[in-house]
Amino acid sequence: MSFTGRFYLSAAALSAGLAMSGTTGAQAADVDAPAPPVAVNEQLRPGYDQVGIRSGSFLFLPSLLSTVTFDDNVYATRSKTSDVVFRQSPMVQFKSDWSRHSLEGEFGVEGVEYVRQSKLNHINARIGAVGKFELGSSSNVVIESRFVRSADTLPQTGLASPDGPITVNTWTDGATFNHRQNRWVMSAAASWTYNLYENAKSFGVPVDQSFRNGYILNFTDRIGYEVSPSTVVFFQPGYNLRRFQNRSFNSEGYKLYGGFSTELTRLIVGEAYGGYLFQDFDNPTVPSLSTYGFGARLRWFATPLLTVSASANRDVGDPSSTGAAPPVSNSFSLQTDYSIYHNMIWSTSGSYSVSKHTSPSYYEYSYMASTGLTYMFNRSLQGTMSFQRQWKENATLALNNNNRNQIVFGLKGQF
Repeated sequence: MSFTGRFYLSAAALSAGLAMSGTTGAQAADVDAPAPPVAVNEQLRPGYDQVGIRSGSFLFLPSLLSTVTFDDNVYATRSKTSDVVFRQSPMVQFKSDWSRHSLEGEFGVEGVEYVRQSKLNHINARIGAVGKFELGSSSNVVIESRFVRSADTLPQTGLASPDGPITVNTWTDGATFNHRQNRWVMSAAASWTYNLYENAKSFGVPVDQSFRNGYILNFTDRIGYEVSPSTVVFFQPGYNLRRFQNRSFNSEGYKLYGGFSTELTRLIVGEAYGGYLFQDFDNPTVPSLSTYGFGARLRWFATPLLTVSASANRDVGDPSSTGAAPPVSNSFSLQTDYSIYHNMIWSTSGSYSVSKHTSPSYYEYSYMASTGLTYMFNRSLQGTMSFQRQWKENATLALNNNNRNQIVFGLKGQF
Protein backbone atom coordinates (compact mmCIF):
# COMPACT_ATOMS: atom_id res chain seq x y z
CA MET A 1 0.00 0.00 0.00
CA SER A 2 1.36 3.41 -0.89
CA PHE A 3 2.18 6.07 1.67
CA THR A 4 -0.81 8.14 0.55
CA GLY A 5 -3.07 5.14 0.81
CA ARG A 6 -1.90 4.52 4.37
CA PHE A 7 -2.27 8.23 5.08
CA TYR A 8 -5.94 8.20 4.18
CA LEU A 9 -6.62 5.06 6.18
CA SER A 10 -4.97 6.79 9.15
CA ALA A 11 -6.92 9.99 8.46
CA ALA A 12 -10.16 8.04 8.35
CA ALA A 13 -9.35 6.31 11.61
CA LEU A 14 -8.38 9.61 13.21
CA SER A 15 -11.60 11.29 12.07
CA ALA A 16 -13.59 8.41 13.49
CA GLY A 17 -11.59 8.54 16.69
CA LEU A 18 -12.34 12.23 17.05
CA ALA A 19 -16.02 11.54 16.59
CA MET A 20 -15.86 8.65 19.07
CA SER A 21 -14.14 10.66 21.74
CA GLY A 22 -16.61 13.52 21.49
CA THR A 23 -18.22 14.49 24.78
CA THR A 24 -21.77 13.66 25.74
CA GLY A 25 -24.33 16.36 26.34
CA ALA A 26 -23.84 16.15 30.09
CA GLN A 27 -20.10 16.61 29.73
CA ALA A 28 -20.50 19.54 27.35
CA ALA A 29 -22.62 21.28 29.97
CA ASP A 30 -19.94 20.92 32.64
CA VAL A 31 -18.28 24.33 32.45
CA ASP A 32 -15.98 23.41 35.33
CA ALA A 33 -14.38 20.50 33.44
CA PRO A 34 -10.64 21.12 32.97
CA ALA A 35 -9.43 21.98 29.50
CA PRO A 36 -7.95 19.00 27.62
CA PRO A 37 -4.14 18.88 27.51
CA VAL A 38 -2.38 20.20 24.40
CA ALA A 39 0.72 18.65 22.82
CA VAL A 40 3.93 20.66 23.05
CA ASN A 41 4.13 21.23 19.27
CA GLU A 42 0.50 22.43 19.18
CA GLN A 43 0.56 24.89 22.08
CA LEU A 44 -0.03 28.60 21.51
CA ARG A 45 3.03 30.74 22.15
CA PRO A 46 2.11 34.44 22.40
CA GLY A 47 4.86 36.58 20.96
CA TYR A 48 6.20 33.73 18.80
CA ASP A 49 3.18 32.44 16.86
CA GLN A 50 2.93 33.30 13.17
CA VAL A 51 0.61 36.27 12.56
CA GLY A 52 -0.30 35.65 8.90
CA ILE A 53 -2.15 37.82 6.42
CA ARG A 54 -5.91 38.09 6.73
CA SER A 55 -8.14 38.34 3.67
CA GLY A 56 -11.86 38.18 4.33
CA SER A 57 -12.66 35.00 6.25
CA PHE A 58 -9.28 33.40 5.43
CA LEU A 59 -5.91 33.64 7.10
CA PHE A 60 -2.86 33.09 4.85
CA LEU A 61 0.44 31.97 6.40
CA PRO A 62 3.42 32.40 4.03
CA SER A 63 6.84 31.02 4.95
CA LEU A 64 10.26 30.21 3.51
CA LEU A 65 12.38 27.39 4.92
CA SER A 66 16.06 27.21 3.93
CA THR A 67 18.19 24.26 5.02
CA VAL A 68 21.69 22.95 4.47
CA THR A 69 22.31 19.22 5.03
CA PHE A 70 25.49 17.22 5.28
CA ASP A 71 24.66 13.69 4.11
CA ASP A 72 27.41 11.09 4.38
CA ASN A 73 25.61 8.54 2.14
CA VAL A 74 23.33 10.19 -0.40
CA TYR A 75 22.68 6.93 -2.28
CA ALA A 76 22.18 4.85 0.89
CA THR A 77 24.59 2.15 -0.30
CA ARG A 78 27.31 0.11 1.38
CA SER A 79 29.95 2.20 -0.39
CA LYS A 80 29.31 5.75 0.83
CA THR A 81 29.13 8.94 -1.25
CA SER A 82 28.85 12.13 0.81
CA ASP A 83 27.54 15.53 -0.24
CA VAL A 84 26.10 18.83 0.95
CA VAL A 85 22.48 19.49 0.02
CA PHE A 86 20.72 22.88 -0.09
CA ARG A 87 16.93 23.15 0.04
CA GLN A 88 14.68 26.19 -0.49
CA SER A 89 11.04 25.62 0.42
CA PRO A 90 8.59 28.51 -0.02
CA MET A 91 5.06 27.67 1.12
CA VAL A 92 1.71 29.32 1.76
CA GLN A 93 -0.79 27.74 4.12
CA PHE A 94 -4.34 28.98 4.57
CA LYS A 95 -7.27 28.33 6.87
CA SER A 96 -10.79 29.65 7.27
CA ASP A 97 -12.43 31.11 10.37
CA TRP A 98 -16.01 30.11 9.51
CA SER A 99 -18.32 29.50 12.44
CA ARG A 100 -19.45 25.96 11.47
CA HIS A 101 -17.48 24.55 8.55
CA SER A 102 -13.73 24.74 8.01
CA LEU A 103 -11.32 24.72 5.08
CA GLU A 104 -7.53 24.68 5.18
CA GLY A 105 -4.72 23.80 2.83
CA GLU A 106 -1.29 24.57 1.49
CA PHE A 107 0.70 25.03 -1.68
CA GLY A 108 4.44 25.14 -2.02
CA VAL A 109 7.55 24.04 -3.88
CA GLU A 110 10.97 22.76 -2.83
CA GLY A 111 14.18 23.21 -4.76
CA VAL A 112 16.86 20.62 -3.91
CA GLU A 113 20.47 21.16 -5.02
CA TYR A 114 23.49 18.90 -4.43
CA VAL A 115 26.97 20.45 -4.41
CA ARG A 116 28.78 17.51 -6.09
CA GLN A 117 26.10 15.01 -7.14
CA SER A 118 24.32 17.55 -9.32
CA LYS A 119 22.48 14.81 -11.25
CA LEU A 120 20.30 14.41 -8.15
CA ASN A 121 19.04 18.02 -8.31
CA HIS A 122 15.26 18.22 -8.51
CA ILE A 123 12.14 20.24 -7.66
CA ASN A 124 9.31 18.97 -5.50
CA ALA A 125 5.85 20.52 -5.27
CA ARG A 126 2.63 20.03 -3.35
CA ILE A 127 -0.84 21.55 -3.27
CA GLY A 128 -3.83 20.37 -1.33
CA ALA A 129 -6.80 21.23 0.82
CA VAL A 130 -9.07 19.59 3.38
CA GLY A 131 -12.57 20.73 4.27
CA LYS A 132 -14.84 19.72 7.13
CA PHE A 133 -18.55 20.32 6.62
CA GLU A 134 -21.07 19.92 9.41
CA LEU A 135 -24.32 18.10 8.57
CA GLY A 136 -26.24 18.96 11.68
CA SER A 137 -25.23 18.46 15.30
CA SER A 138 -24.15 14.81 15.01
CA SER A 139 -22.72 14.35 11.50
CA ASN A 140 -19.94 15.78 9.37
CA VAL A 141 -18.10 15.10 6.14
CA VAL A 142 -14.33 15.55 5.70
CA ILE A 143 -13.13 15.92 2.09
CA GLU A 144 -9.47 16.09 1.05
CA SER A 145 -7.69 16.51 -2.25
CA ARG A 146 -3.93 16.66 -2.77
CA PHE A 147 -1.28 16.65 -5.50
CA VAL A 148 2.38 15.90 -4.73
CA ARG A 149 5.33 15.91 -7.11
CA SER A 150 8.28 14.14 -5.51
CA ALA A 151 11.58 12.58 -6.52
CA ASP A 152 12.97 9.20 -5.53
CA THR A 153 16.73 9.67 -5.21
CA LEU A 154 17.11 6.00 -4.20
CA PRO A 155 15.27 4.19 -7.02
CA GLN A 156 14.63 0.47 -6.54
CA THR A 157 14.01 -0.34 -10.21
CA GLY A 158 17.09 -2.41 -10.96
CA LEU A 159 18.80 0.39 -12.87
CA ALA A 160 22.55 -0.12 -13.09
CA SER A 161 23.33 3.60 -12.80
CA PRO A 162 20.36 5.99 -12.89
CA ASP A 163 21.43 9.42 -14.04
CA GLY A 164 19.14 11.13 -11.58
CA PRO A 165 16.11 10.81 -9.35
CA ILE A 166 12.89 9.24 -10.63
CA THR A 167 9.99 11.69 -10.44
CA VAL A 168 6.49 10.59 -9.49
CA ASN A 169 3.31 12.68 -9.60
CA THR A 170 0.70 11.57 -7.07
CA TRP A 171 -2.96 12.57 -6.92
CA THR A 172 -4.97 11.67 -3.82
CA ASP A 173 -8.64 12.32 -3.11
CA GLY A 174 -10.69 11.09 -0.19
CA ALA A 175 -13.88 11.59 1.78
CA THR A 176 -14.89 10.53 5.30
CA PHE A 177 -18.43 10.59 6.72
CA ASN A 178 -18.74 10.66 10.54
CA HIS A 179 -21.97 10.21 12.48
CA ARG A 180 -22.99 9.80 16.12
CA GLN A 181 -26.33 8.37 17.28
CA ASN A 182 -26.65 8.24 21.06
CA ARG A 183 -23.78 5.91 22.07
CA TRP A 184 -23.21 4.59 18.55
CA VAL A 185 -20.47 6.22 16.49
CA MET A 186 -19.91 5.45 12.81
CA SER A 187 -17.43 6.42 10.13
CA ALA A 188 -17.13 5.54 6.44
CA ALA A 189 -14.10 6.56 4.35
CA ALA A 190 -13.10 6.17 0.71
CA SER A 191 -9.85 7.26 -0.94
CA TRP A 192 -8.28 7.13 -4.39
CA THR A 193 -4.54 7.43 -5.07
CA TYR A 194 -3.00 7.59 -8.55
CA ASN A 195 0.75 7.52 -9.26
CA LEU A 196 2.22 8.68 -12.59
CA TYR A 197 5.98 8.09 -12.99
CA GLU A 198 8.24 10.02 -15.33
CA ASN A 199 10.94 8.13 -17.26
CA ALA A 200 14.35 7.62 -15.71
CA LYS A 201 17.73 7.61 -17.46
CA SER A 202 20.67 5.24 -17.19
CA PHE A 203 23.91 6.31 -18.90
CA GLY A 204 21.84 8.84 -20.87
CA VAL A 205 19.40 6.22 -22.17
CA PRO A 206 15.71 6.73 -21.22
CA VAL A 207 14.26 3.92 -19.10
CA ASP A 208 10.49 3.53 -19.23
CA GLN A 209 8.82 3.68 -15.80
CA SER A 210 5.20 3.57 -16.99
CA PHE A 211 4.84 -0.02 -15.76
CA ARG A 212 4.65 1.45 -12.24
CA ASN A 213 1.74 3.76 -13.06
CA GLY A 214 -1.53 2.84 -11.41
CA TYR A 215 -4.09 3.56 -8.73
CA ILE A 216 -5.12 2.27 -5.33
CA LEU A 217 -8.68 2.41 -3.96
CA ASN A 218 -9.31 2.09 -0.24
CA PHE A 219 -12.61 1.76 1.60
CA THR A 220 -12.77 1.70 5.40
CA ASP A 221 -15.77 1.57 7.73
CA ARG A 222 -15.85 1.84 11.50
CA ILE A 223 -18.80 1.08 13.76
CA GLY A 224 -18.28 1.72 17.44
CA TYR A 225 -20.16 1.76 20.72
CA GLU A 226 -19.37 4.07 23.63
CA VAL A 227 -19.17 1.76 26.63
CA SER A 228 -18.17 4.70 28.85
CA PRO A 229 -17.66 8.45 28.35
CA SER A 230 -13.97 7.78 27.70
CA THR A 231 -13.93 4.38 25.93
CA VAL A 232 -15.30 3.18 22.59
CA VAL A 233 -15.06 -0.35 21.21
CA PHE A 234 -15.35 -0.71 17.44
CA PHE A 235 -15.40 -3.04 14.46
CA GLN A 236 -13.44 -1.83 11.40
CA PRO A 237 -13.69 -3.68 8.06
CA GLY A 238 -11.76 -2.46 5.00
CA TYR A 239 -11.27 -3.25 1.32
CA ASN A 240 -8.54 -2.23 -1.16
CA LEU A 241 -8.14 -2.57 -4.92
CA ARG A 242 -4.76 -2.01 -6.66
CA ARG A 243 -4.51 -1.66 -10.43
CA PHE A 244 -1.27 -0.91 -12.33
CA GLN A 245 -0.13 -0.79 -15.93
CA ASN A 246 1.99 -3.85 -15.17
CA ARG A 247 -0.76 -6.31 -14.30
CA SER A 248 1.56 -8.47 -12.23
CA PHE A 249 1.37 -5.68 -9.64
CA ASN A 250 -2.44 -5.94 -9.39
CA SER A 251 -4.13 -7.22 -6.27
CA GLU A 252 -7.13 -6.78 -4.02
CA GLY A 253 -7.72 -7.54 -0.39
CA TYR A 254 -9.69 -6.90 2.74
CA LYS A 255 -9.23 -6.43 6.49
CA LEU A 256 -11.43 -7.40 9.42
CA TYR A 257 -10.28 -5.46 12.46
CA GLY A 258 -11.64 -4.78 15.91
CA GLY A 259 -10.35 -2.50 18.61
CA PHE A 260 -10.95 0.28 21.09
CA SER A 261 -10.11 3.93 21.67
CA THR A 262 -9.83 5.23 25.21
CA GLU A 263 -8.57 7.81 27.68
CA LEU A 264 -6.60 5.71 30.14
CA THR A 265 -6.32 8.87 32.22
CA ARG A 266 -6.91 12.51 31.38
CA LEU A 267 -3.26 12.66 30.29
CA ILE A 268 -3.01 9.38 28.33
CA VAL A 269 -5.13 8.81 25.21
CA GLY A 270 -4.86 6.24 22.46
CA GLU A 271 -6.38 3.46 20.43
CA ALA A 272 -5.48 -0.07 19.39
CA TYR A 273 -6.93 -2.44 16.82
CA GLY A 274 -6.06 -5.72 15.14
CA GLY A 275 -7.42 -8.71 13.28
CA TYR A 276 -7.18 -10.53 9.97
CA LEU A 277 -5.99 -9.29 6.58
CA PHE A 278 -6.01 -10.98 3.18
CA GLN A 279 -4.46 -9.95 -0.15
CA ASP A 280 -4.96 -11.79 -3.46
CA PHE A 281 -2.59 -11.16 -6.40
CA ASP A 282 -3.25 -11.34 -10.14
CA ASN A 283 0.26 -12.70 -10.72
CA PRO A 284 -0.26 -16.50 -10.76
CA THR A 285 3.26 -17.09 -9.42
CA VAL A 286 2.54 -15.09 -6.24
CA PRO A 287 0.48 -16.91 -3.59
CA SER A 288 -2.30 -15.13 -1.74
CA LEU A 289 -1.27 -13.50 1.50
CA SER A 290 -3.25 -14.34 4.63
CA THR A 291 -2.03 -13.09 8.00
CA TYR A 292 -2.81 -10.91 11.00
CA GLY A 293 -2.56 -7.13 11.12
CA PHE A 294 -2.66 -4.49 13.85
CA GLY A 295 -2.27 -0.82 14.61
CA ALA A 296 -1.96 1.34 17.72
CA ARG A 297 -1.40 4.98 18.66
CA LEU A 298 -0.72 6.42 22.09
CA ARG A 299 -0.13 9.96 23.32
CA TRP A 300 1.00 10.79 26.85
CA PHE A 301 0.89 14.40 28.05
CA ALA A 302 3.47 13.73 30.76
CA THR A 303 3.65 17.39 31.78
CA PRO A 304 2.65 20.66 30.08
CA LEU A 305 6.27 20.74 28.84
CA LEU A 306 6.64 17.11 27.68
CA THR A 307 4.59 15.09 25.19
CA VAL A 308 5.34 11.44 24.33
CA SER A 309 3.83 9.77 21.25
CA ALA A 310 4.08 6.13 20.18
CA SER A 311 2.67 4.04 17.33
CA ALA A 312 2.78 0.49 15.95
CA ASN A 313 1.53 -0.99 12.70
CA ARG A 314 1.50 -4.25 10.69
CA ASP A 315 0.36 -4.07 7.08
CA VAL A 316 0.99 -5.16 3.49
CA GLY A 317 3.56 -2.98 1.71
CA ASP A 318 3.92 -1.86 -1.91
CA PRO A 319 4.57 -4.29 -4.77
CA SER A 320 8.25 -4.52 -5.64
CA SER A 321 9.74 -3.40 -8.95
CA THR A 322 9.64 -6.95 -10.28
CA GLY A 323 5.99 -7.57 -9.48
CA ALA A 324 6.79 -10.03 -6.71
CA ALA A 325 4.62 -10.25 -3.62
CA PRO A 326 4.85 -7.08 -1.51
CA PRO A 327 6.34 -7.52 1.95
CA VAL A 328 4.46 -7.67 5.22
CA SER A 329 5.93 -4.91 7.36
CA ASN A 330 5.92 -4.42 11.13
CA SER A 331 6.82 -0.89 12.24
CA PHE A 332 7.15 0.83 15.61
CA SER A 333 7.95 4.45 16.46
CA LEU A 334 8.44 6.68 19.50
CA GLN A 335 8.73 10.48 19.72
CA THR A 336 9.19 12.97 22.54
CA ASP A 337 8.78 16.75 22.40
CA TYR A 338 10.09 18.80 25.32
CA SER A 339 9.72 22.55 25.75
CA ILE A 340 13.07 23.60 27.26
CA TYR A 341 12.03 27.25 27.21
CA HIS A 342 8.88 28.94 26.02
CA ASN A 343 10.53 29.46 22.63
CA MET A 344 12.75 26.35 22.41
CA ILE A 345 11.60 22.77 21.71
CA TRP A 346 13.78 19.67 21.82
CA SER A 347 12.47 16.69 19.85
CA THR A 348 13.75 13.12 19.71
CA SER A 349 12.40 10.17 17.77
CA GLY A 350 13.19 6.58 16.93
CA SER A 351 11.68 3.91 14.72
CA TYR A 352 12.14 0.25 13.87
CA SER A 353 10.64 -1.83 11.07
CA VAL A 354 11.06 -5.36 9.77
CA SER A 355 9.74 -6.43 6.37
CA LYS A 356 9.21 -10.06 5.46
CA HIS A 357 9.45 -10.78 1.73
CA THR A 358 8.11 -14.09 0.42
CA SER A 359 9.14 -14.13 -3.26
CA PRO A 360 12.10 -14.43 -2.92
CA SER A 361 12.12 -15.10 0.81
CA TYR A 362 14.17 -12.76 3.02
CA TYR A 363 13.91 -10.24 5.88
CA GLU A 364 14.87 -6.58 5.78
CA TYR A 365 15.38 -4.43 8.87
CA SER A 366 15.36 -0.62 9.17
CA TYR A 367 16.28 1.56 12.15
CA MET A 368 16.16 5.33 12.62
CA ALA A 369 17.10 7.68 15.45
CA SER A 370 17.01 11.47 15.40
CA THR A 371 17.21 14.47 17.68
CA GLY A 372 16.79 18.17 17.01
CA LEU A 373 16.17 21.66 18.40
CA THR A 374 13.77 24.37 17.23
CA TYR A 375 14.45 27.89 18.47
CA MET A 376 11.95 30.71 17.89
CA PHE A 377 13.71 34.06 17.70
CA ASN A 378 10.46 35.99 17.24
CA ARG A 379 7.20 35.76 15.27
CA SER A 380 9.06 35.97 11.97
CA LEU A 381 12.14 33.79 12.37
CA GLN A 382 12.88 30.25 13.59
CA GLY A 383 16.09 28.28 13.63
CA THR A 384 16.43 24.49 13.52
CA MET A 385 19.20 21.95 13.77
CA SER A 386 18.96 18.17 13.83
CA PHE A 387 20.87 14.93 13.52
CA GLN A 388 19.50 11.70 12.07
CA ARG A 389 21.02 8.24 11.69
CA GLN A 390 19.53 5.39 9.66
CA TRP A 391 20.53 1.72 9.41
CA LYS A 392 19.33 -0.90 6.95
CA GLU A 393 20.12 -4.60 7.13
CA ASN A 394 19.26 -7.40 4.71
CA ALA A 395 19.35 -10.79 6.40
CA THR A 396 20.12 -12.55 3.09
CA LEU A 397 22.24 -10.13 1.06
CA ALA A 398 24.81 -8.36 3.25
CA LEU A 399 25.92 -6.18 0.31
CA ASN A 400 22.66 -4.23 0.71
CA ASN A 401 23.44 -3.30 4.32
CA ASN A 402 24.18 0.38 4.86
CA ASN A 403 23.96 3.27 7.28
CA ARG A 404 23.41 6.96 6.73
CA ASN A 405 24.01 10.10 8.84
CA GLN A 406 22.46 13.50 8.17
CA ILE A 407 23.14 16.81 9.93
CA VAL A 408 20.69 19.61 9.12
CA PHE A 409 20.72 23.35 9.86
CA GLY A 410 17.77 25.51 8.86
CA LEU A 411 16.20 28.94 9.05
CA LYS A 412 12.50 29.58 8.59
CA GLY A 413 11.11 33.03 7.87
CA GLN A 414 7.37 33.57 8.18
CA PHE A 415 4.86 36.41 8.14
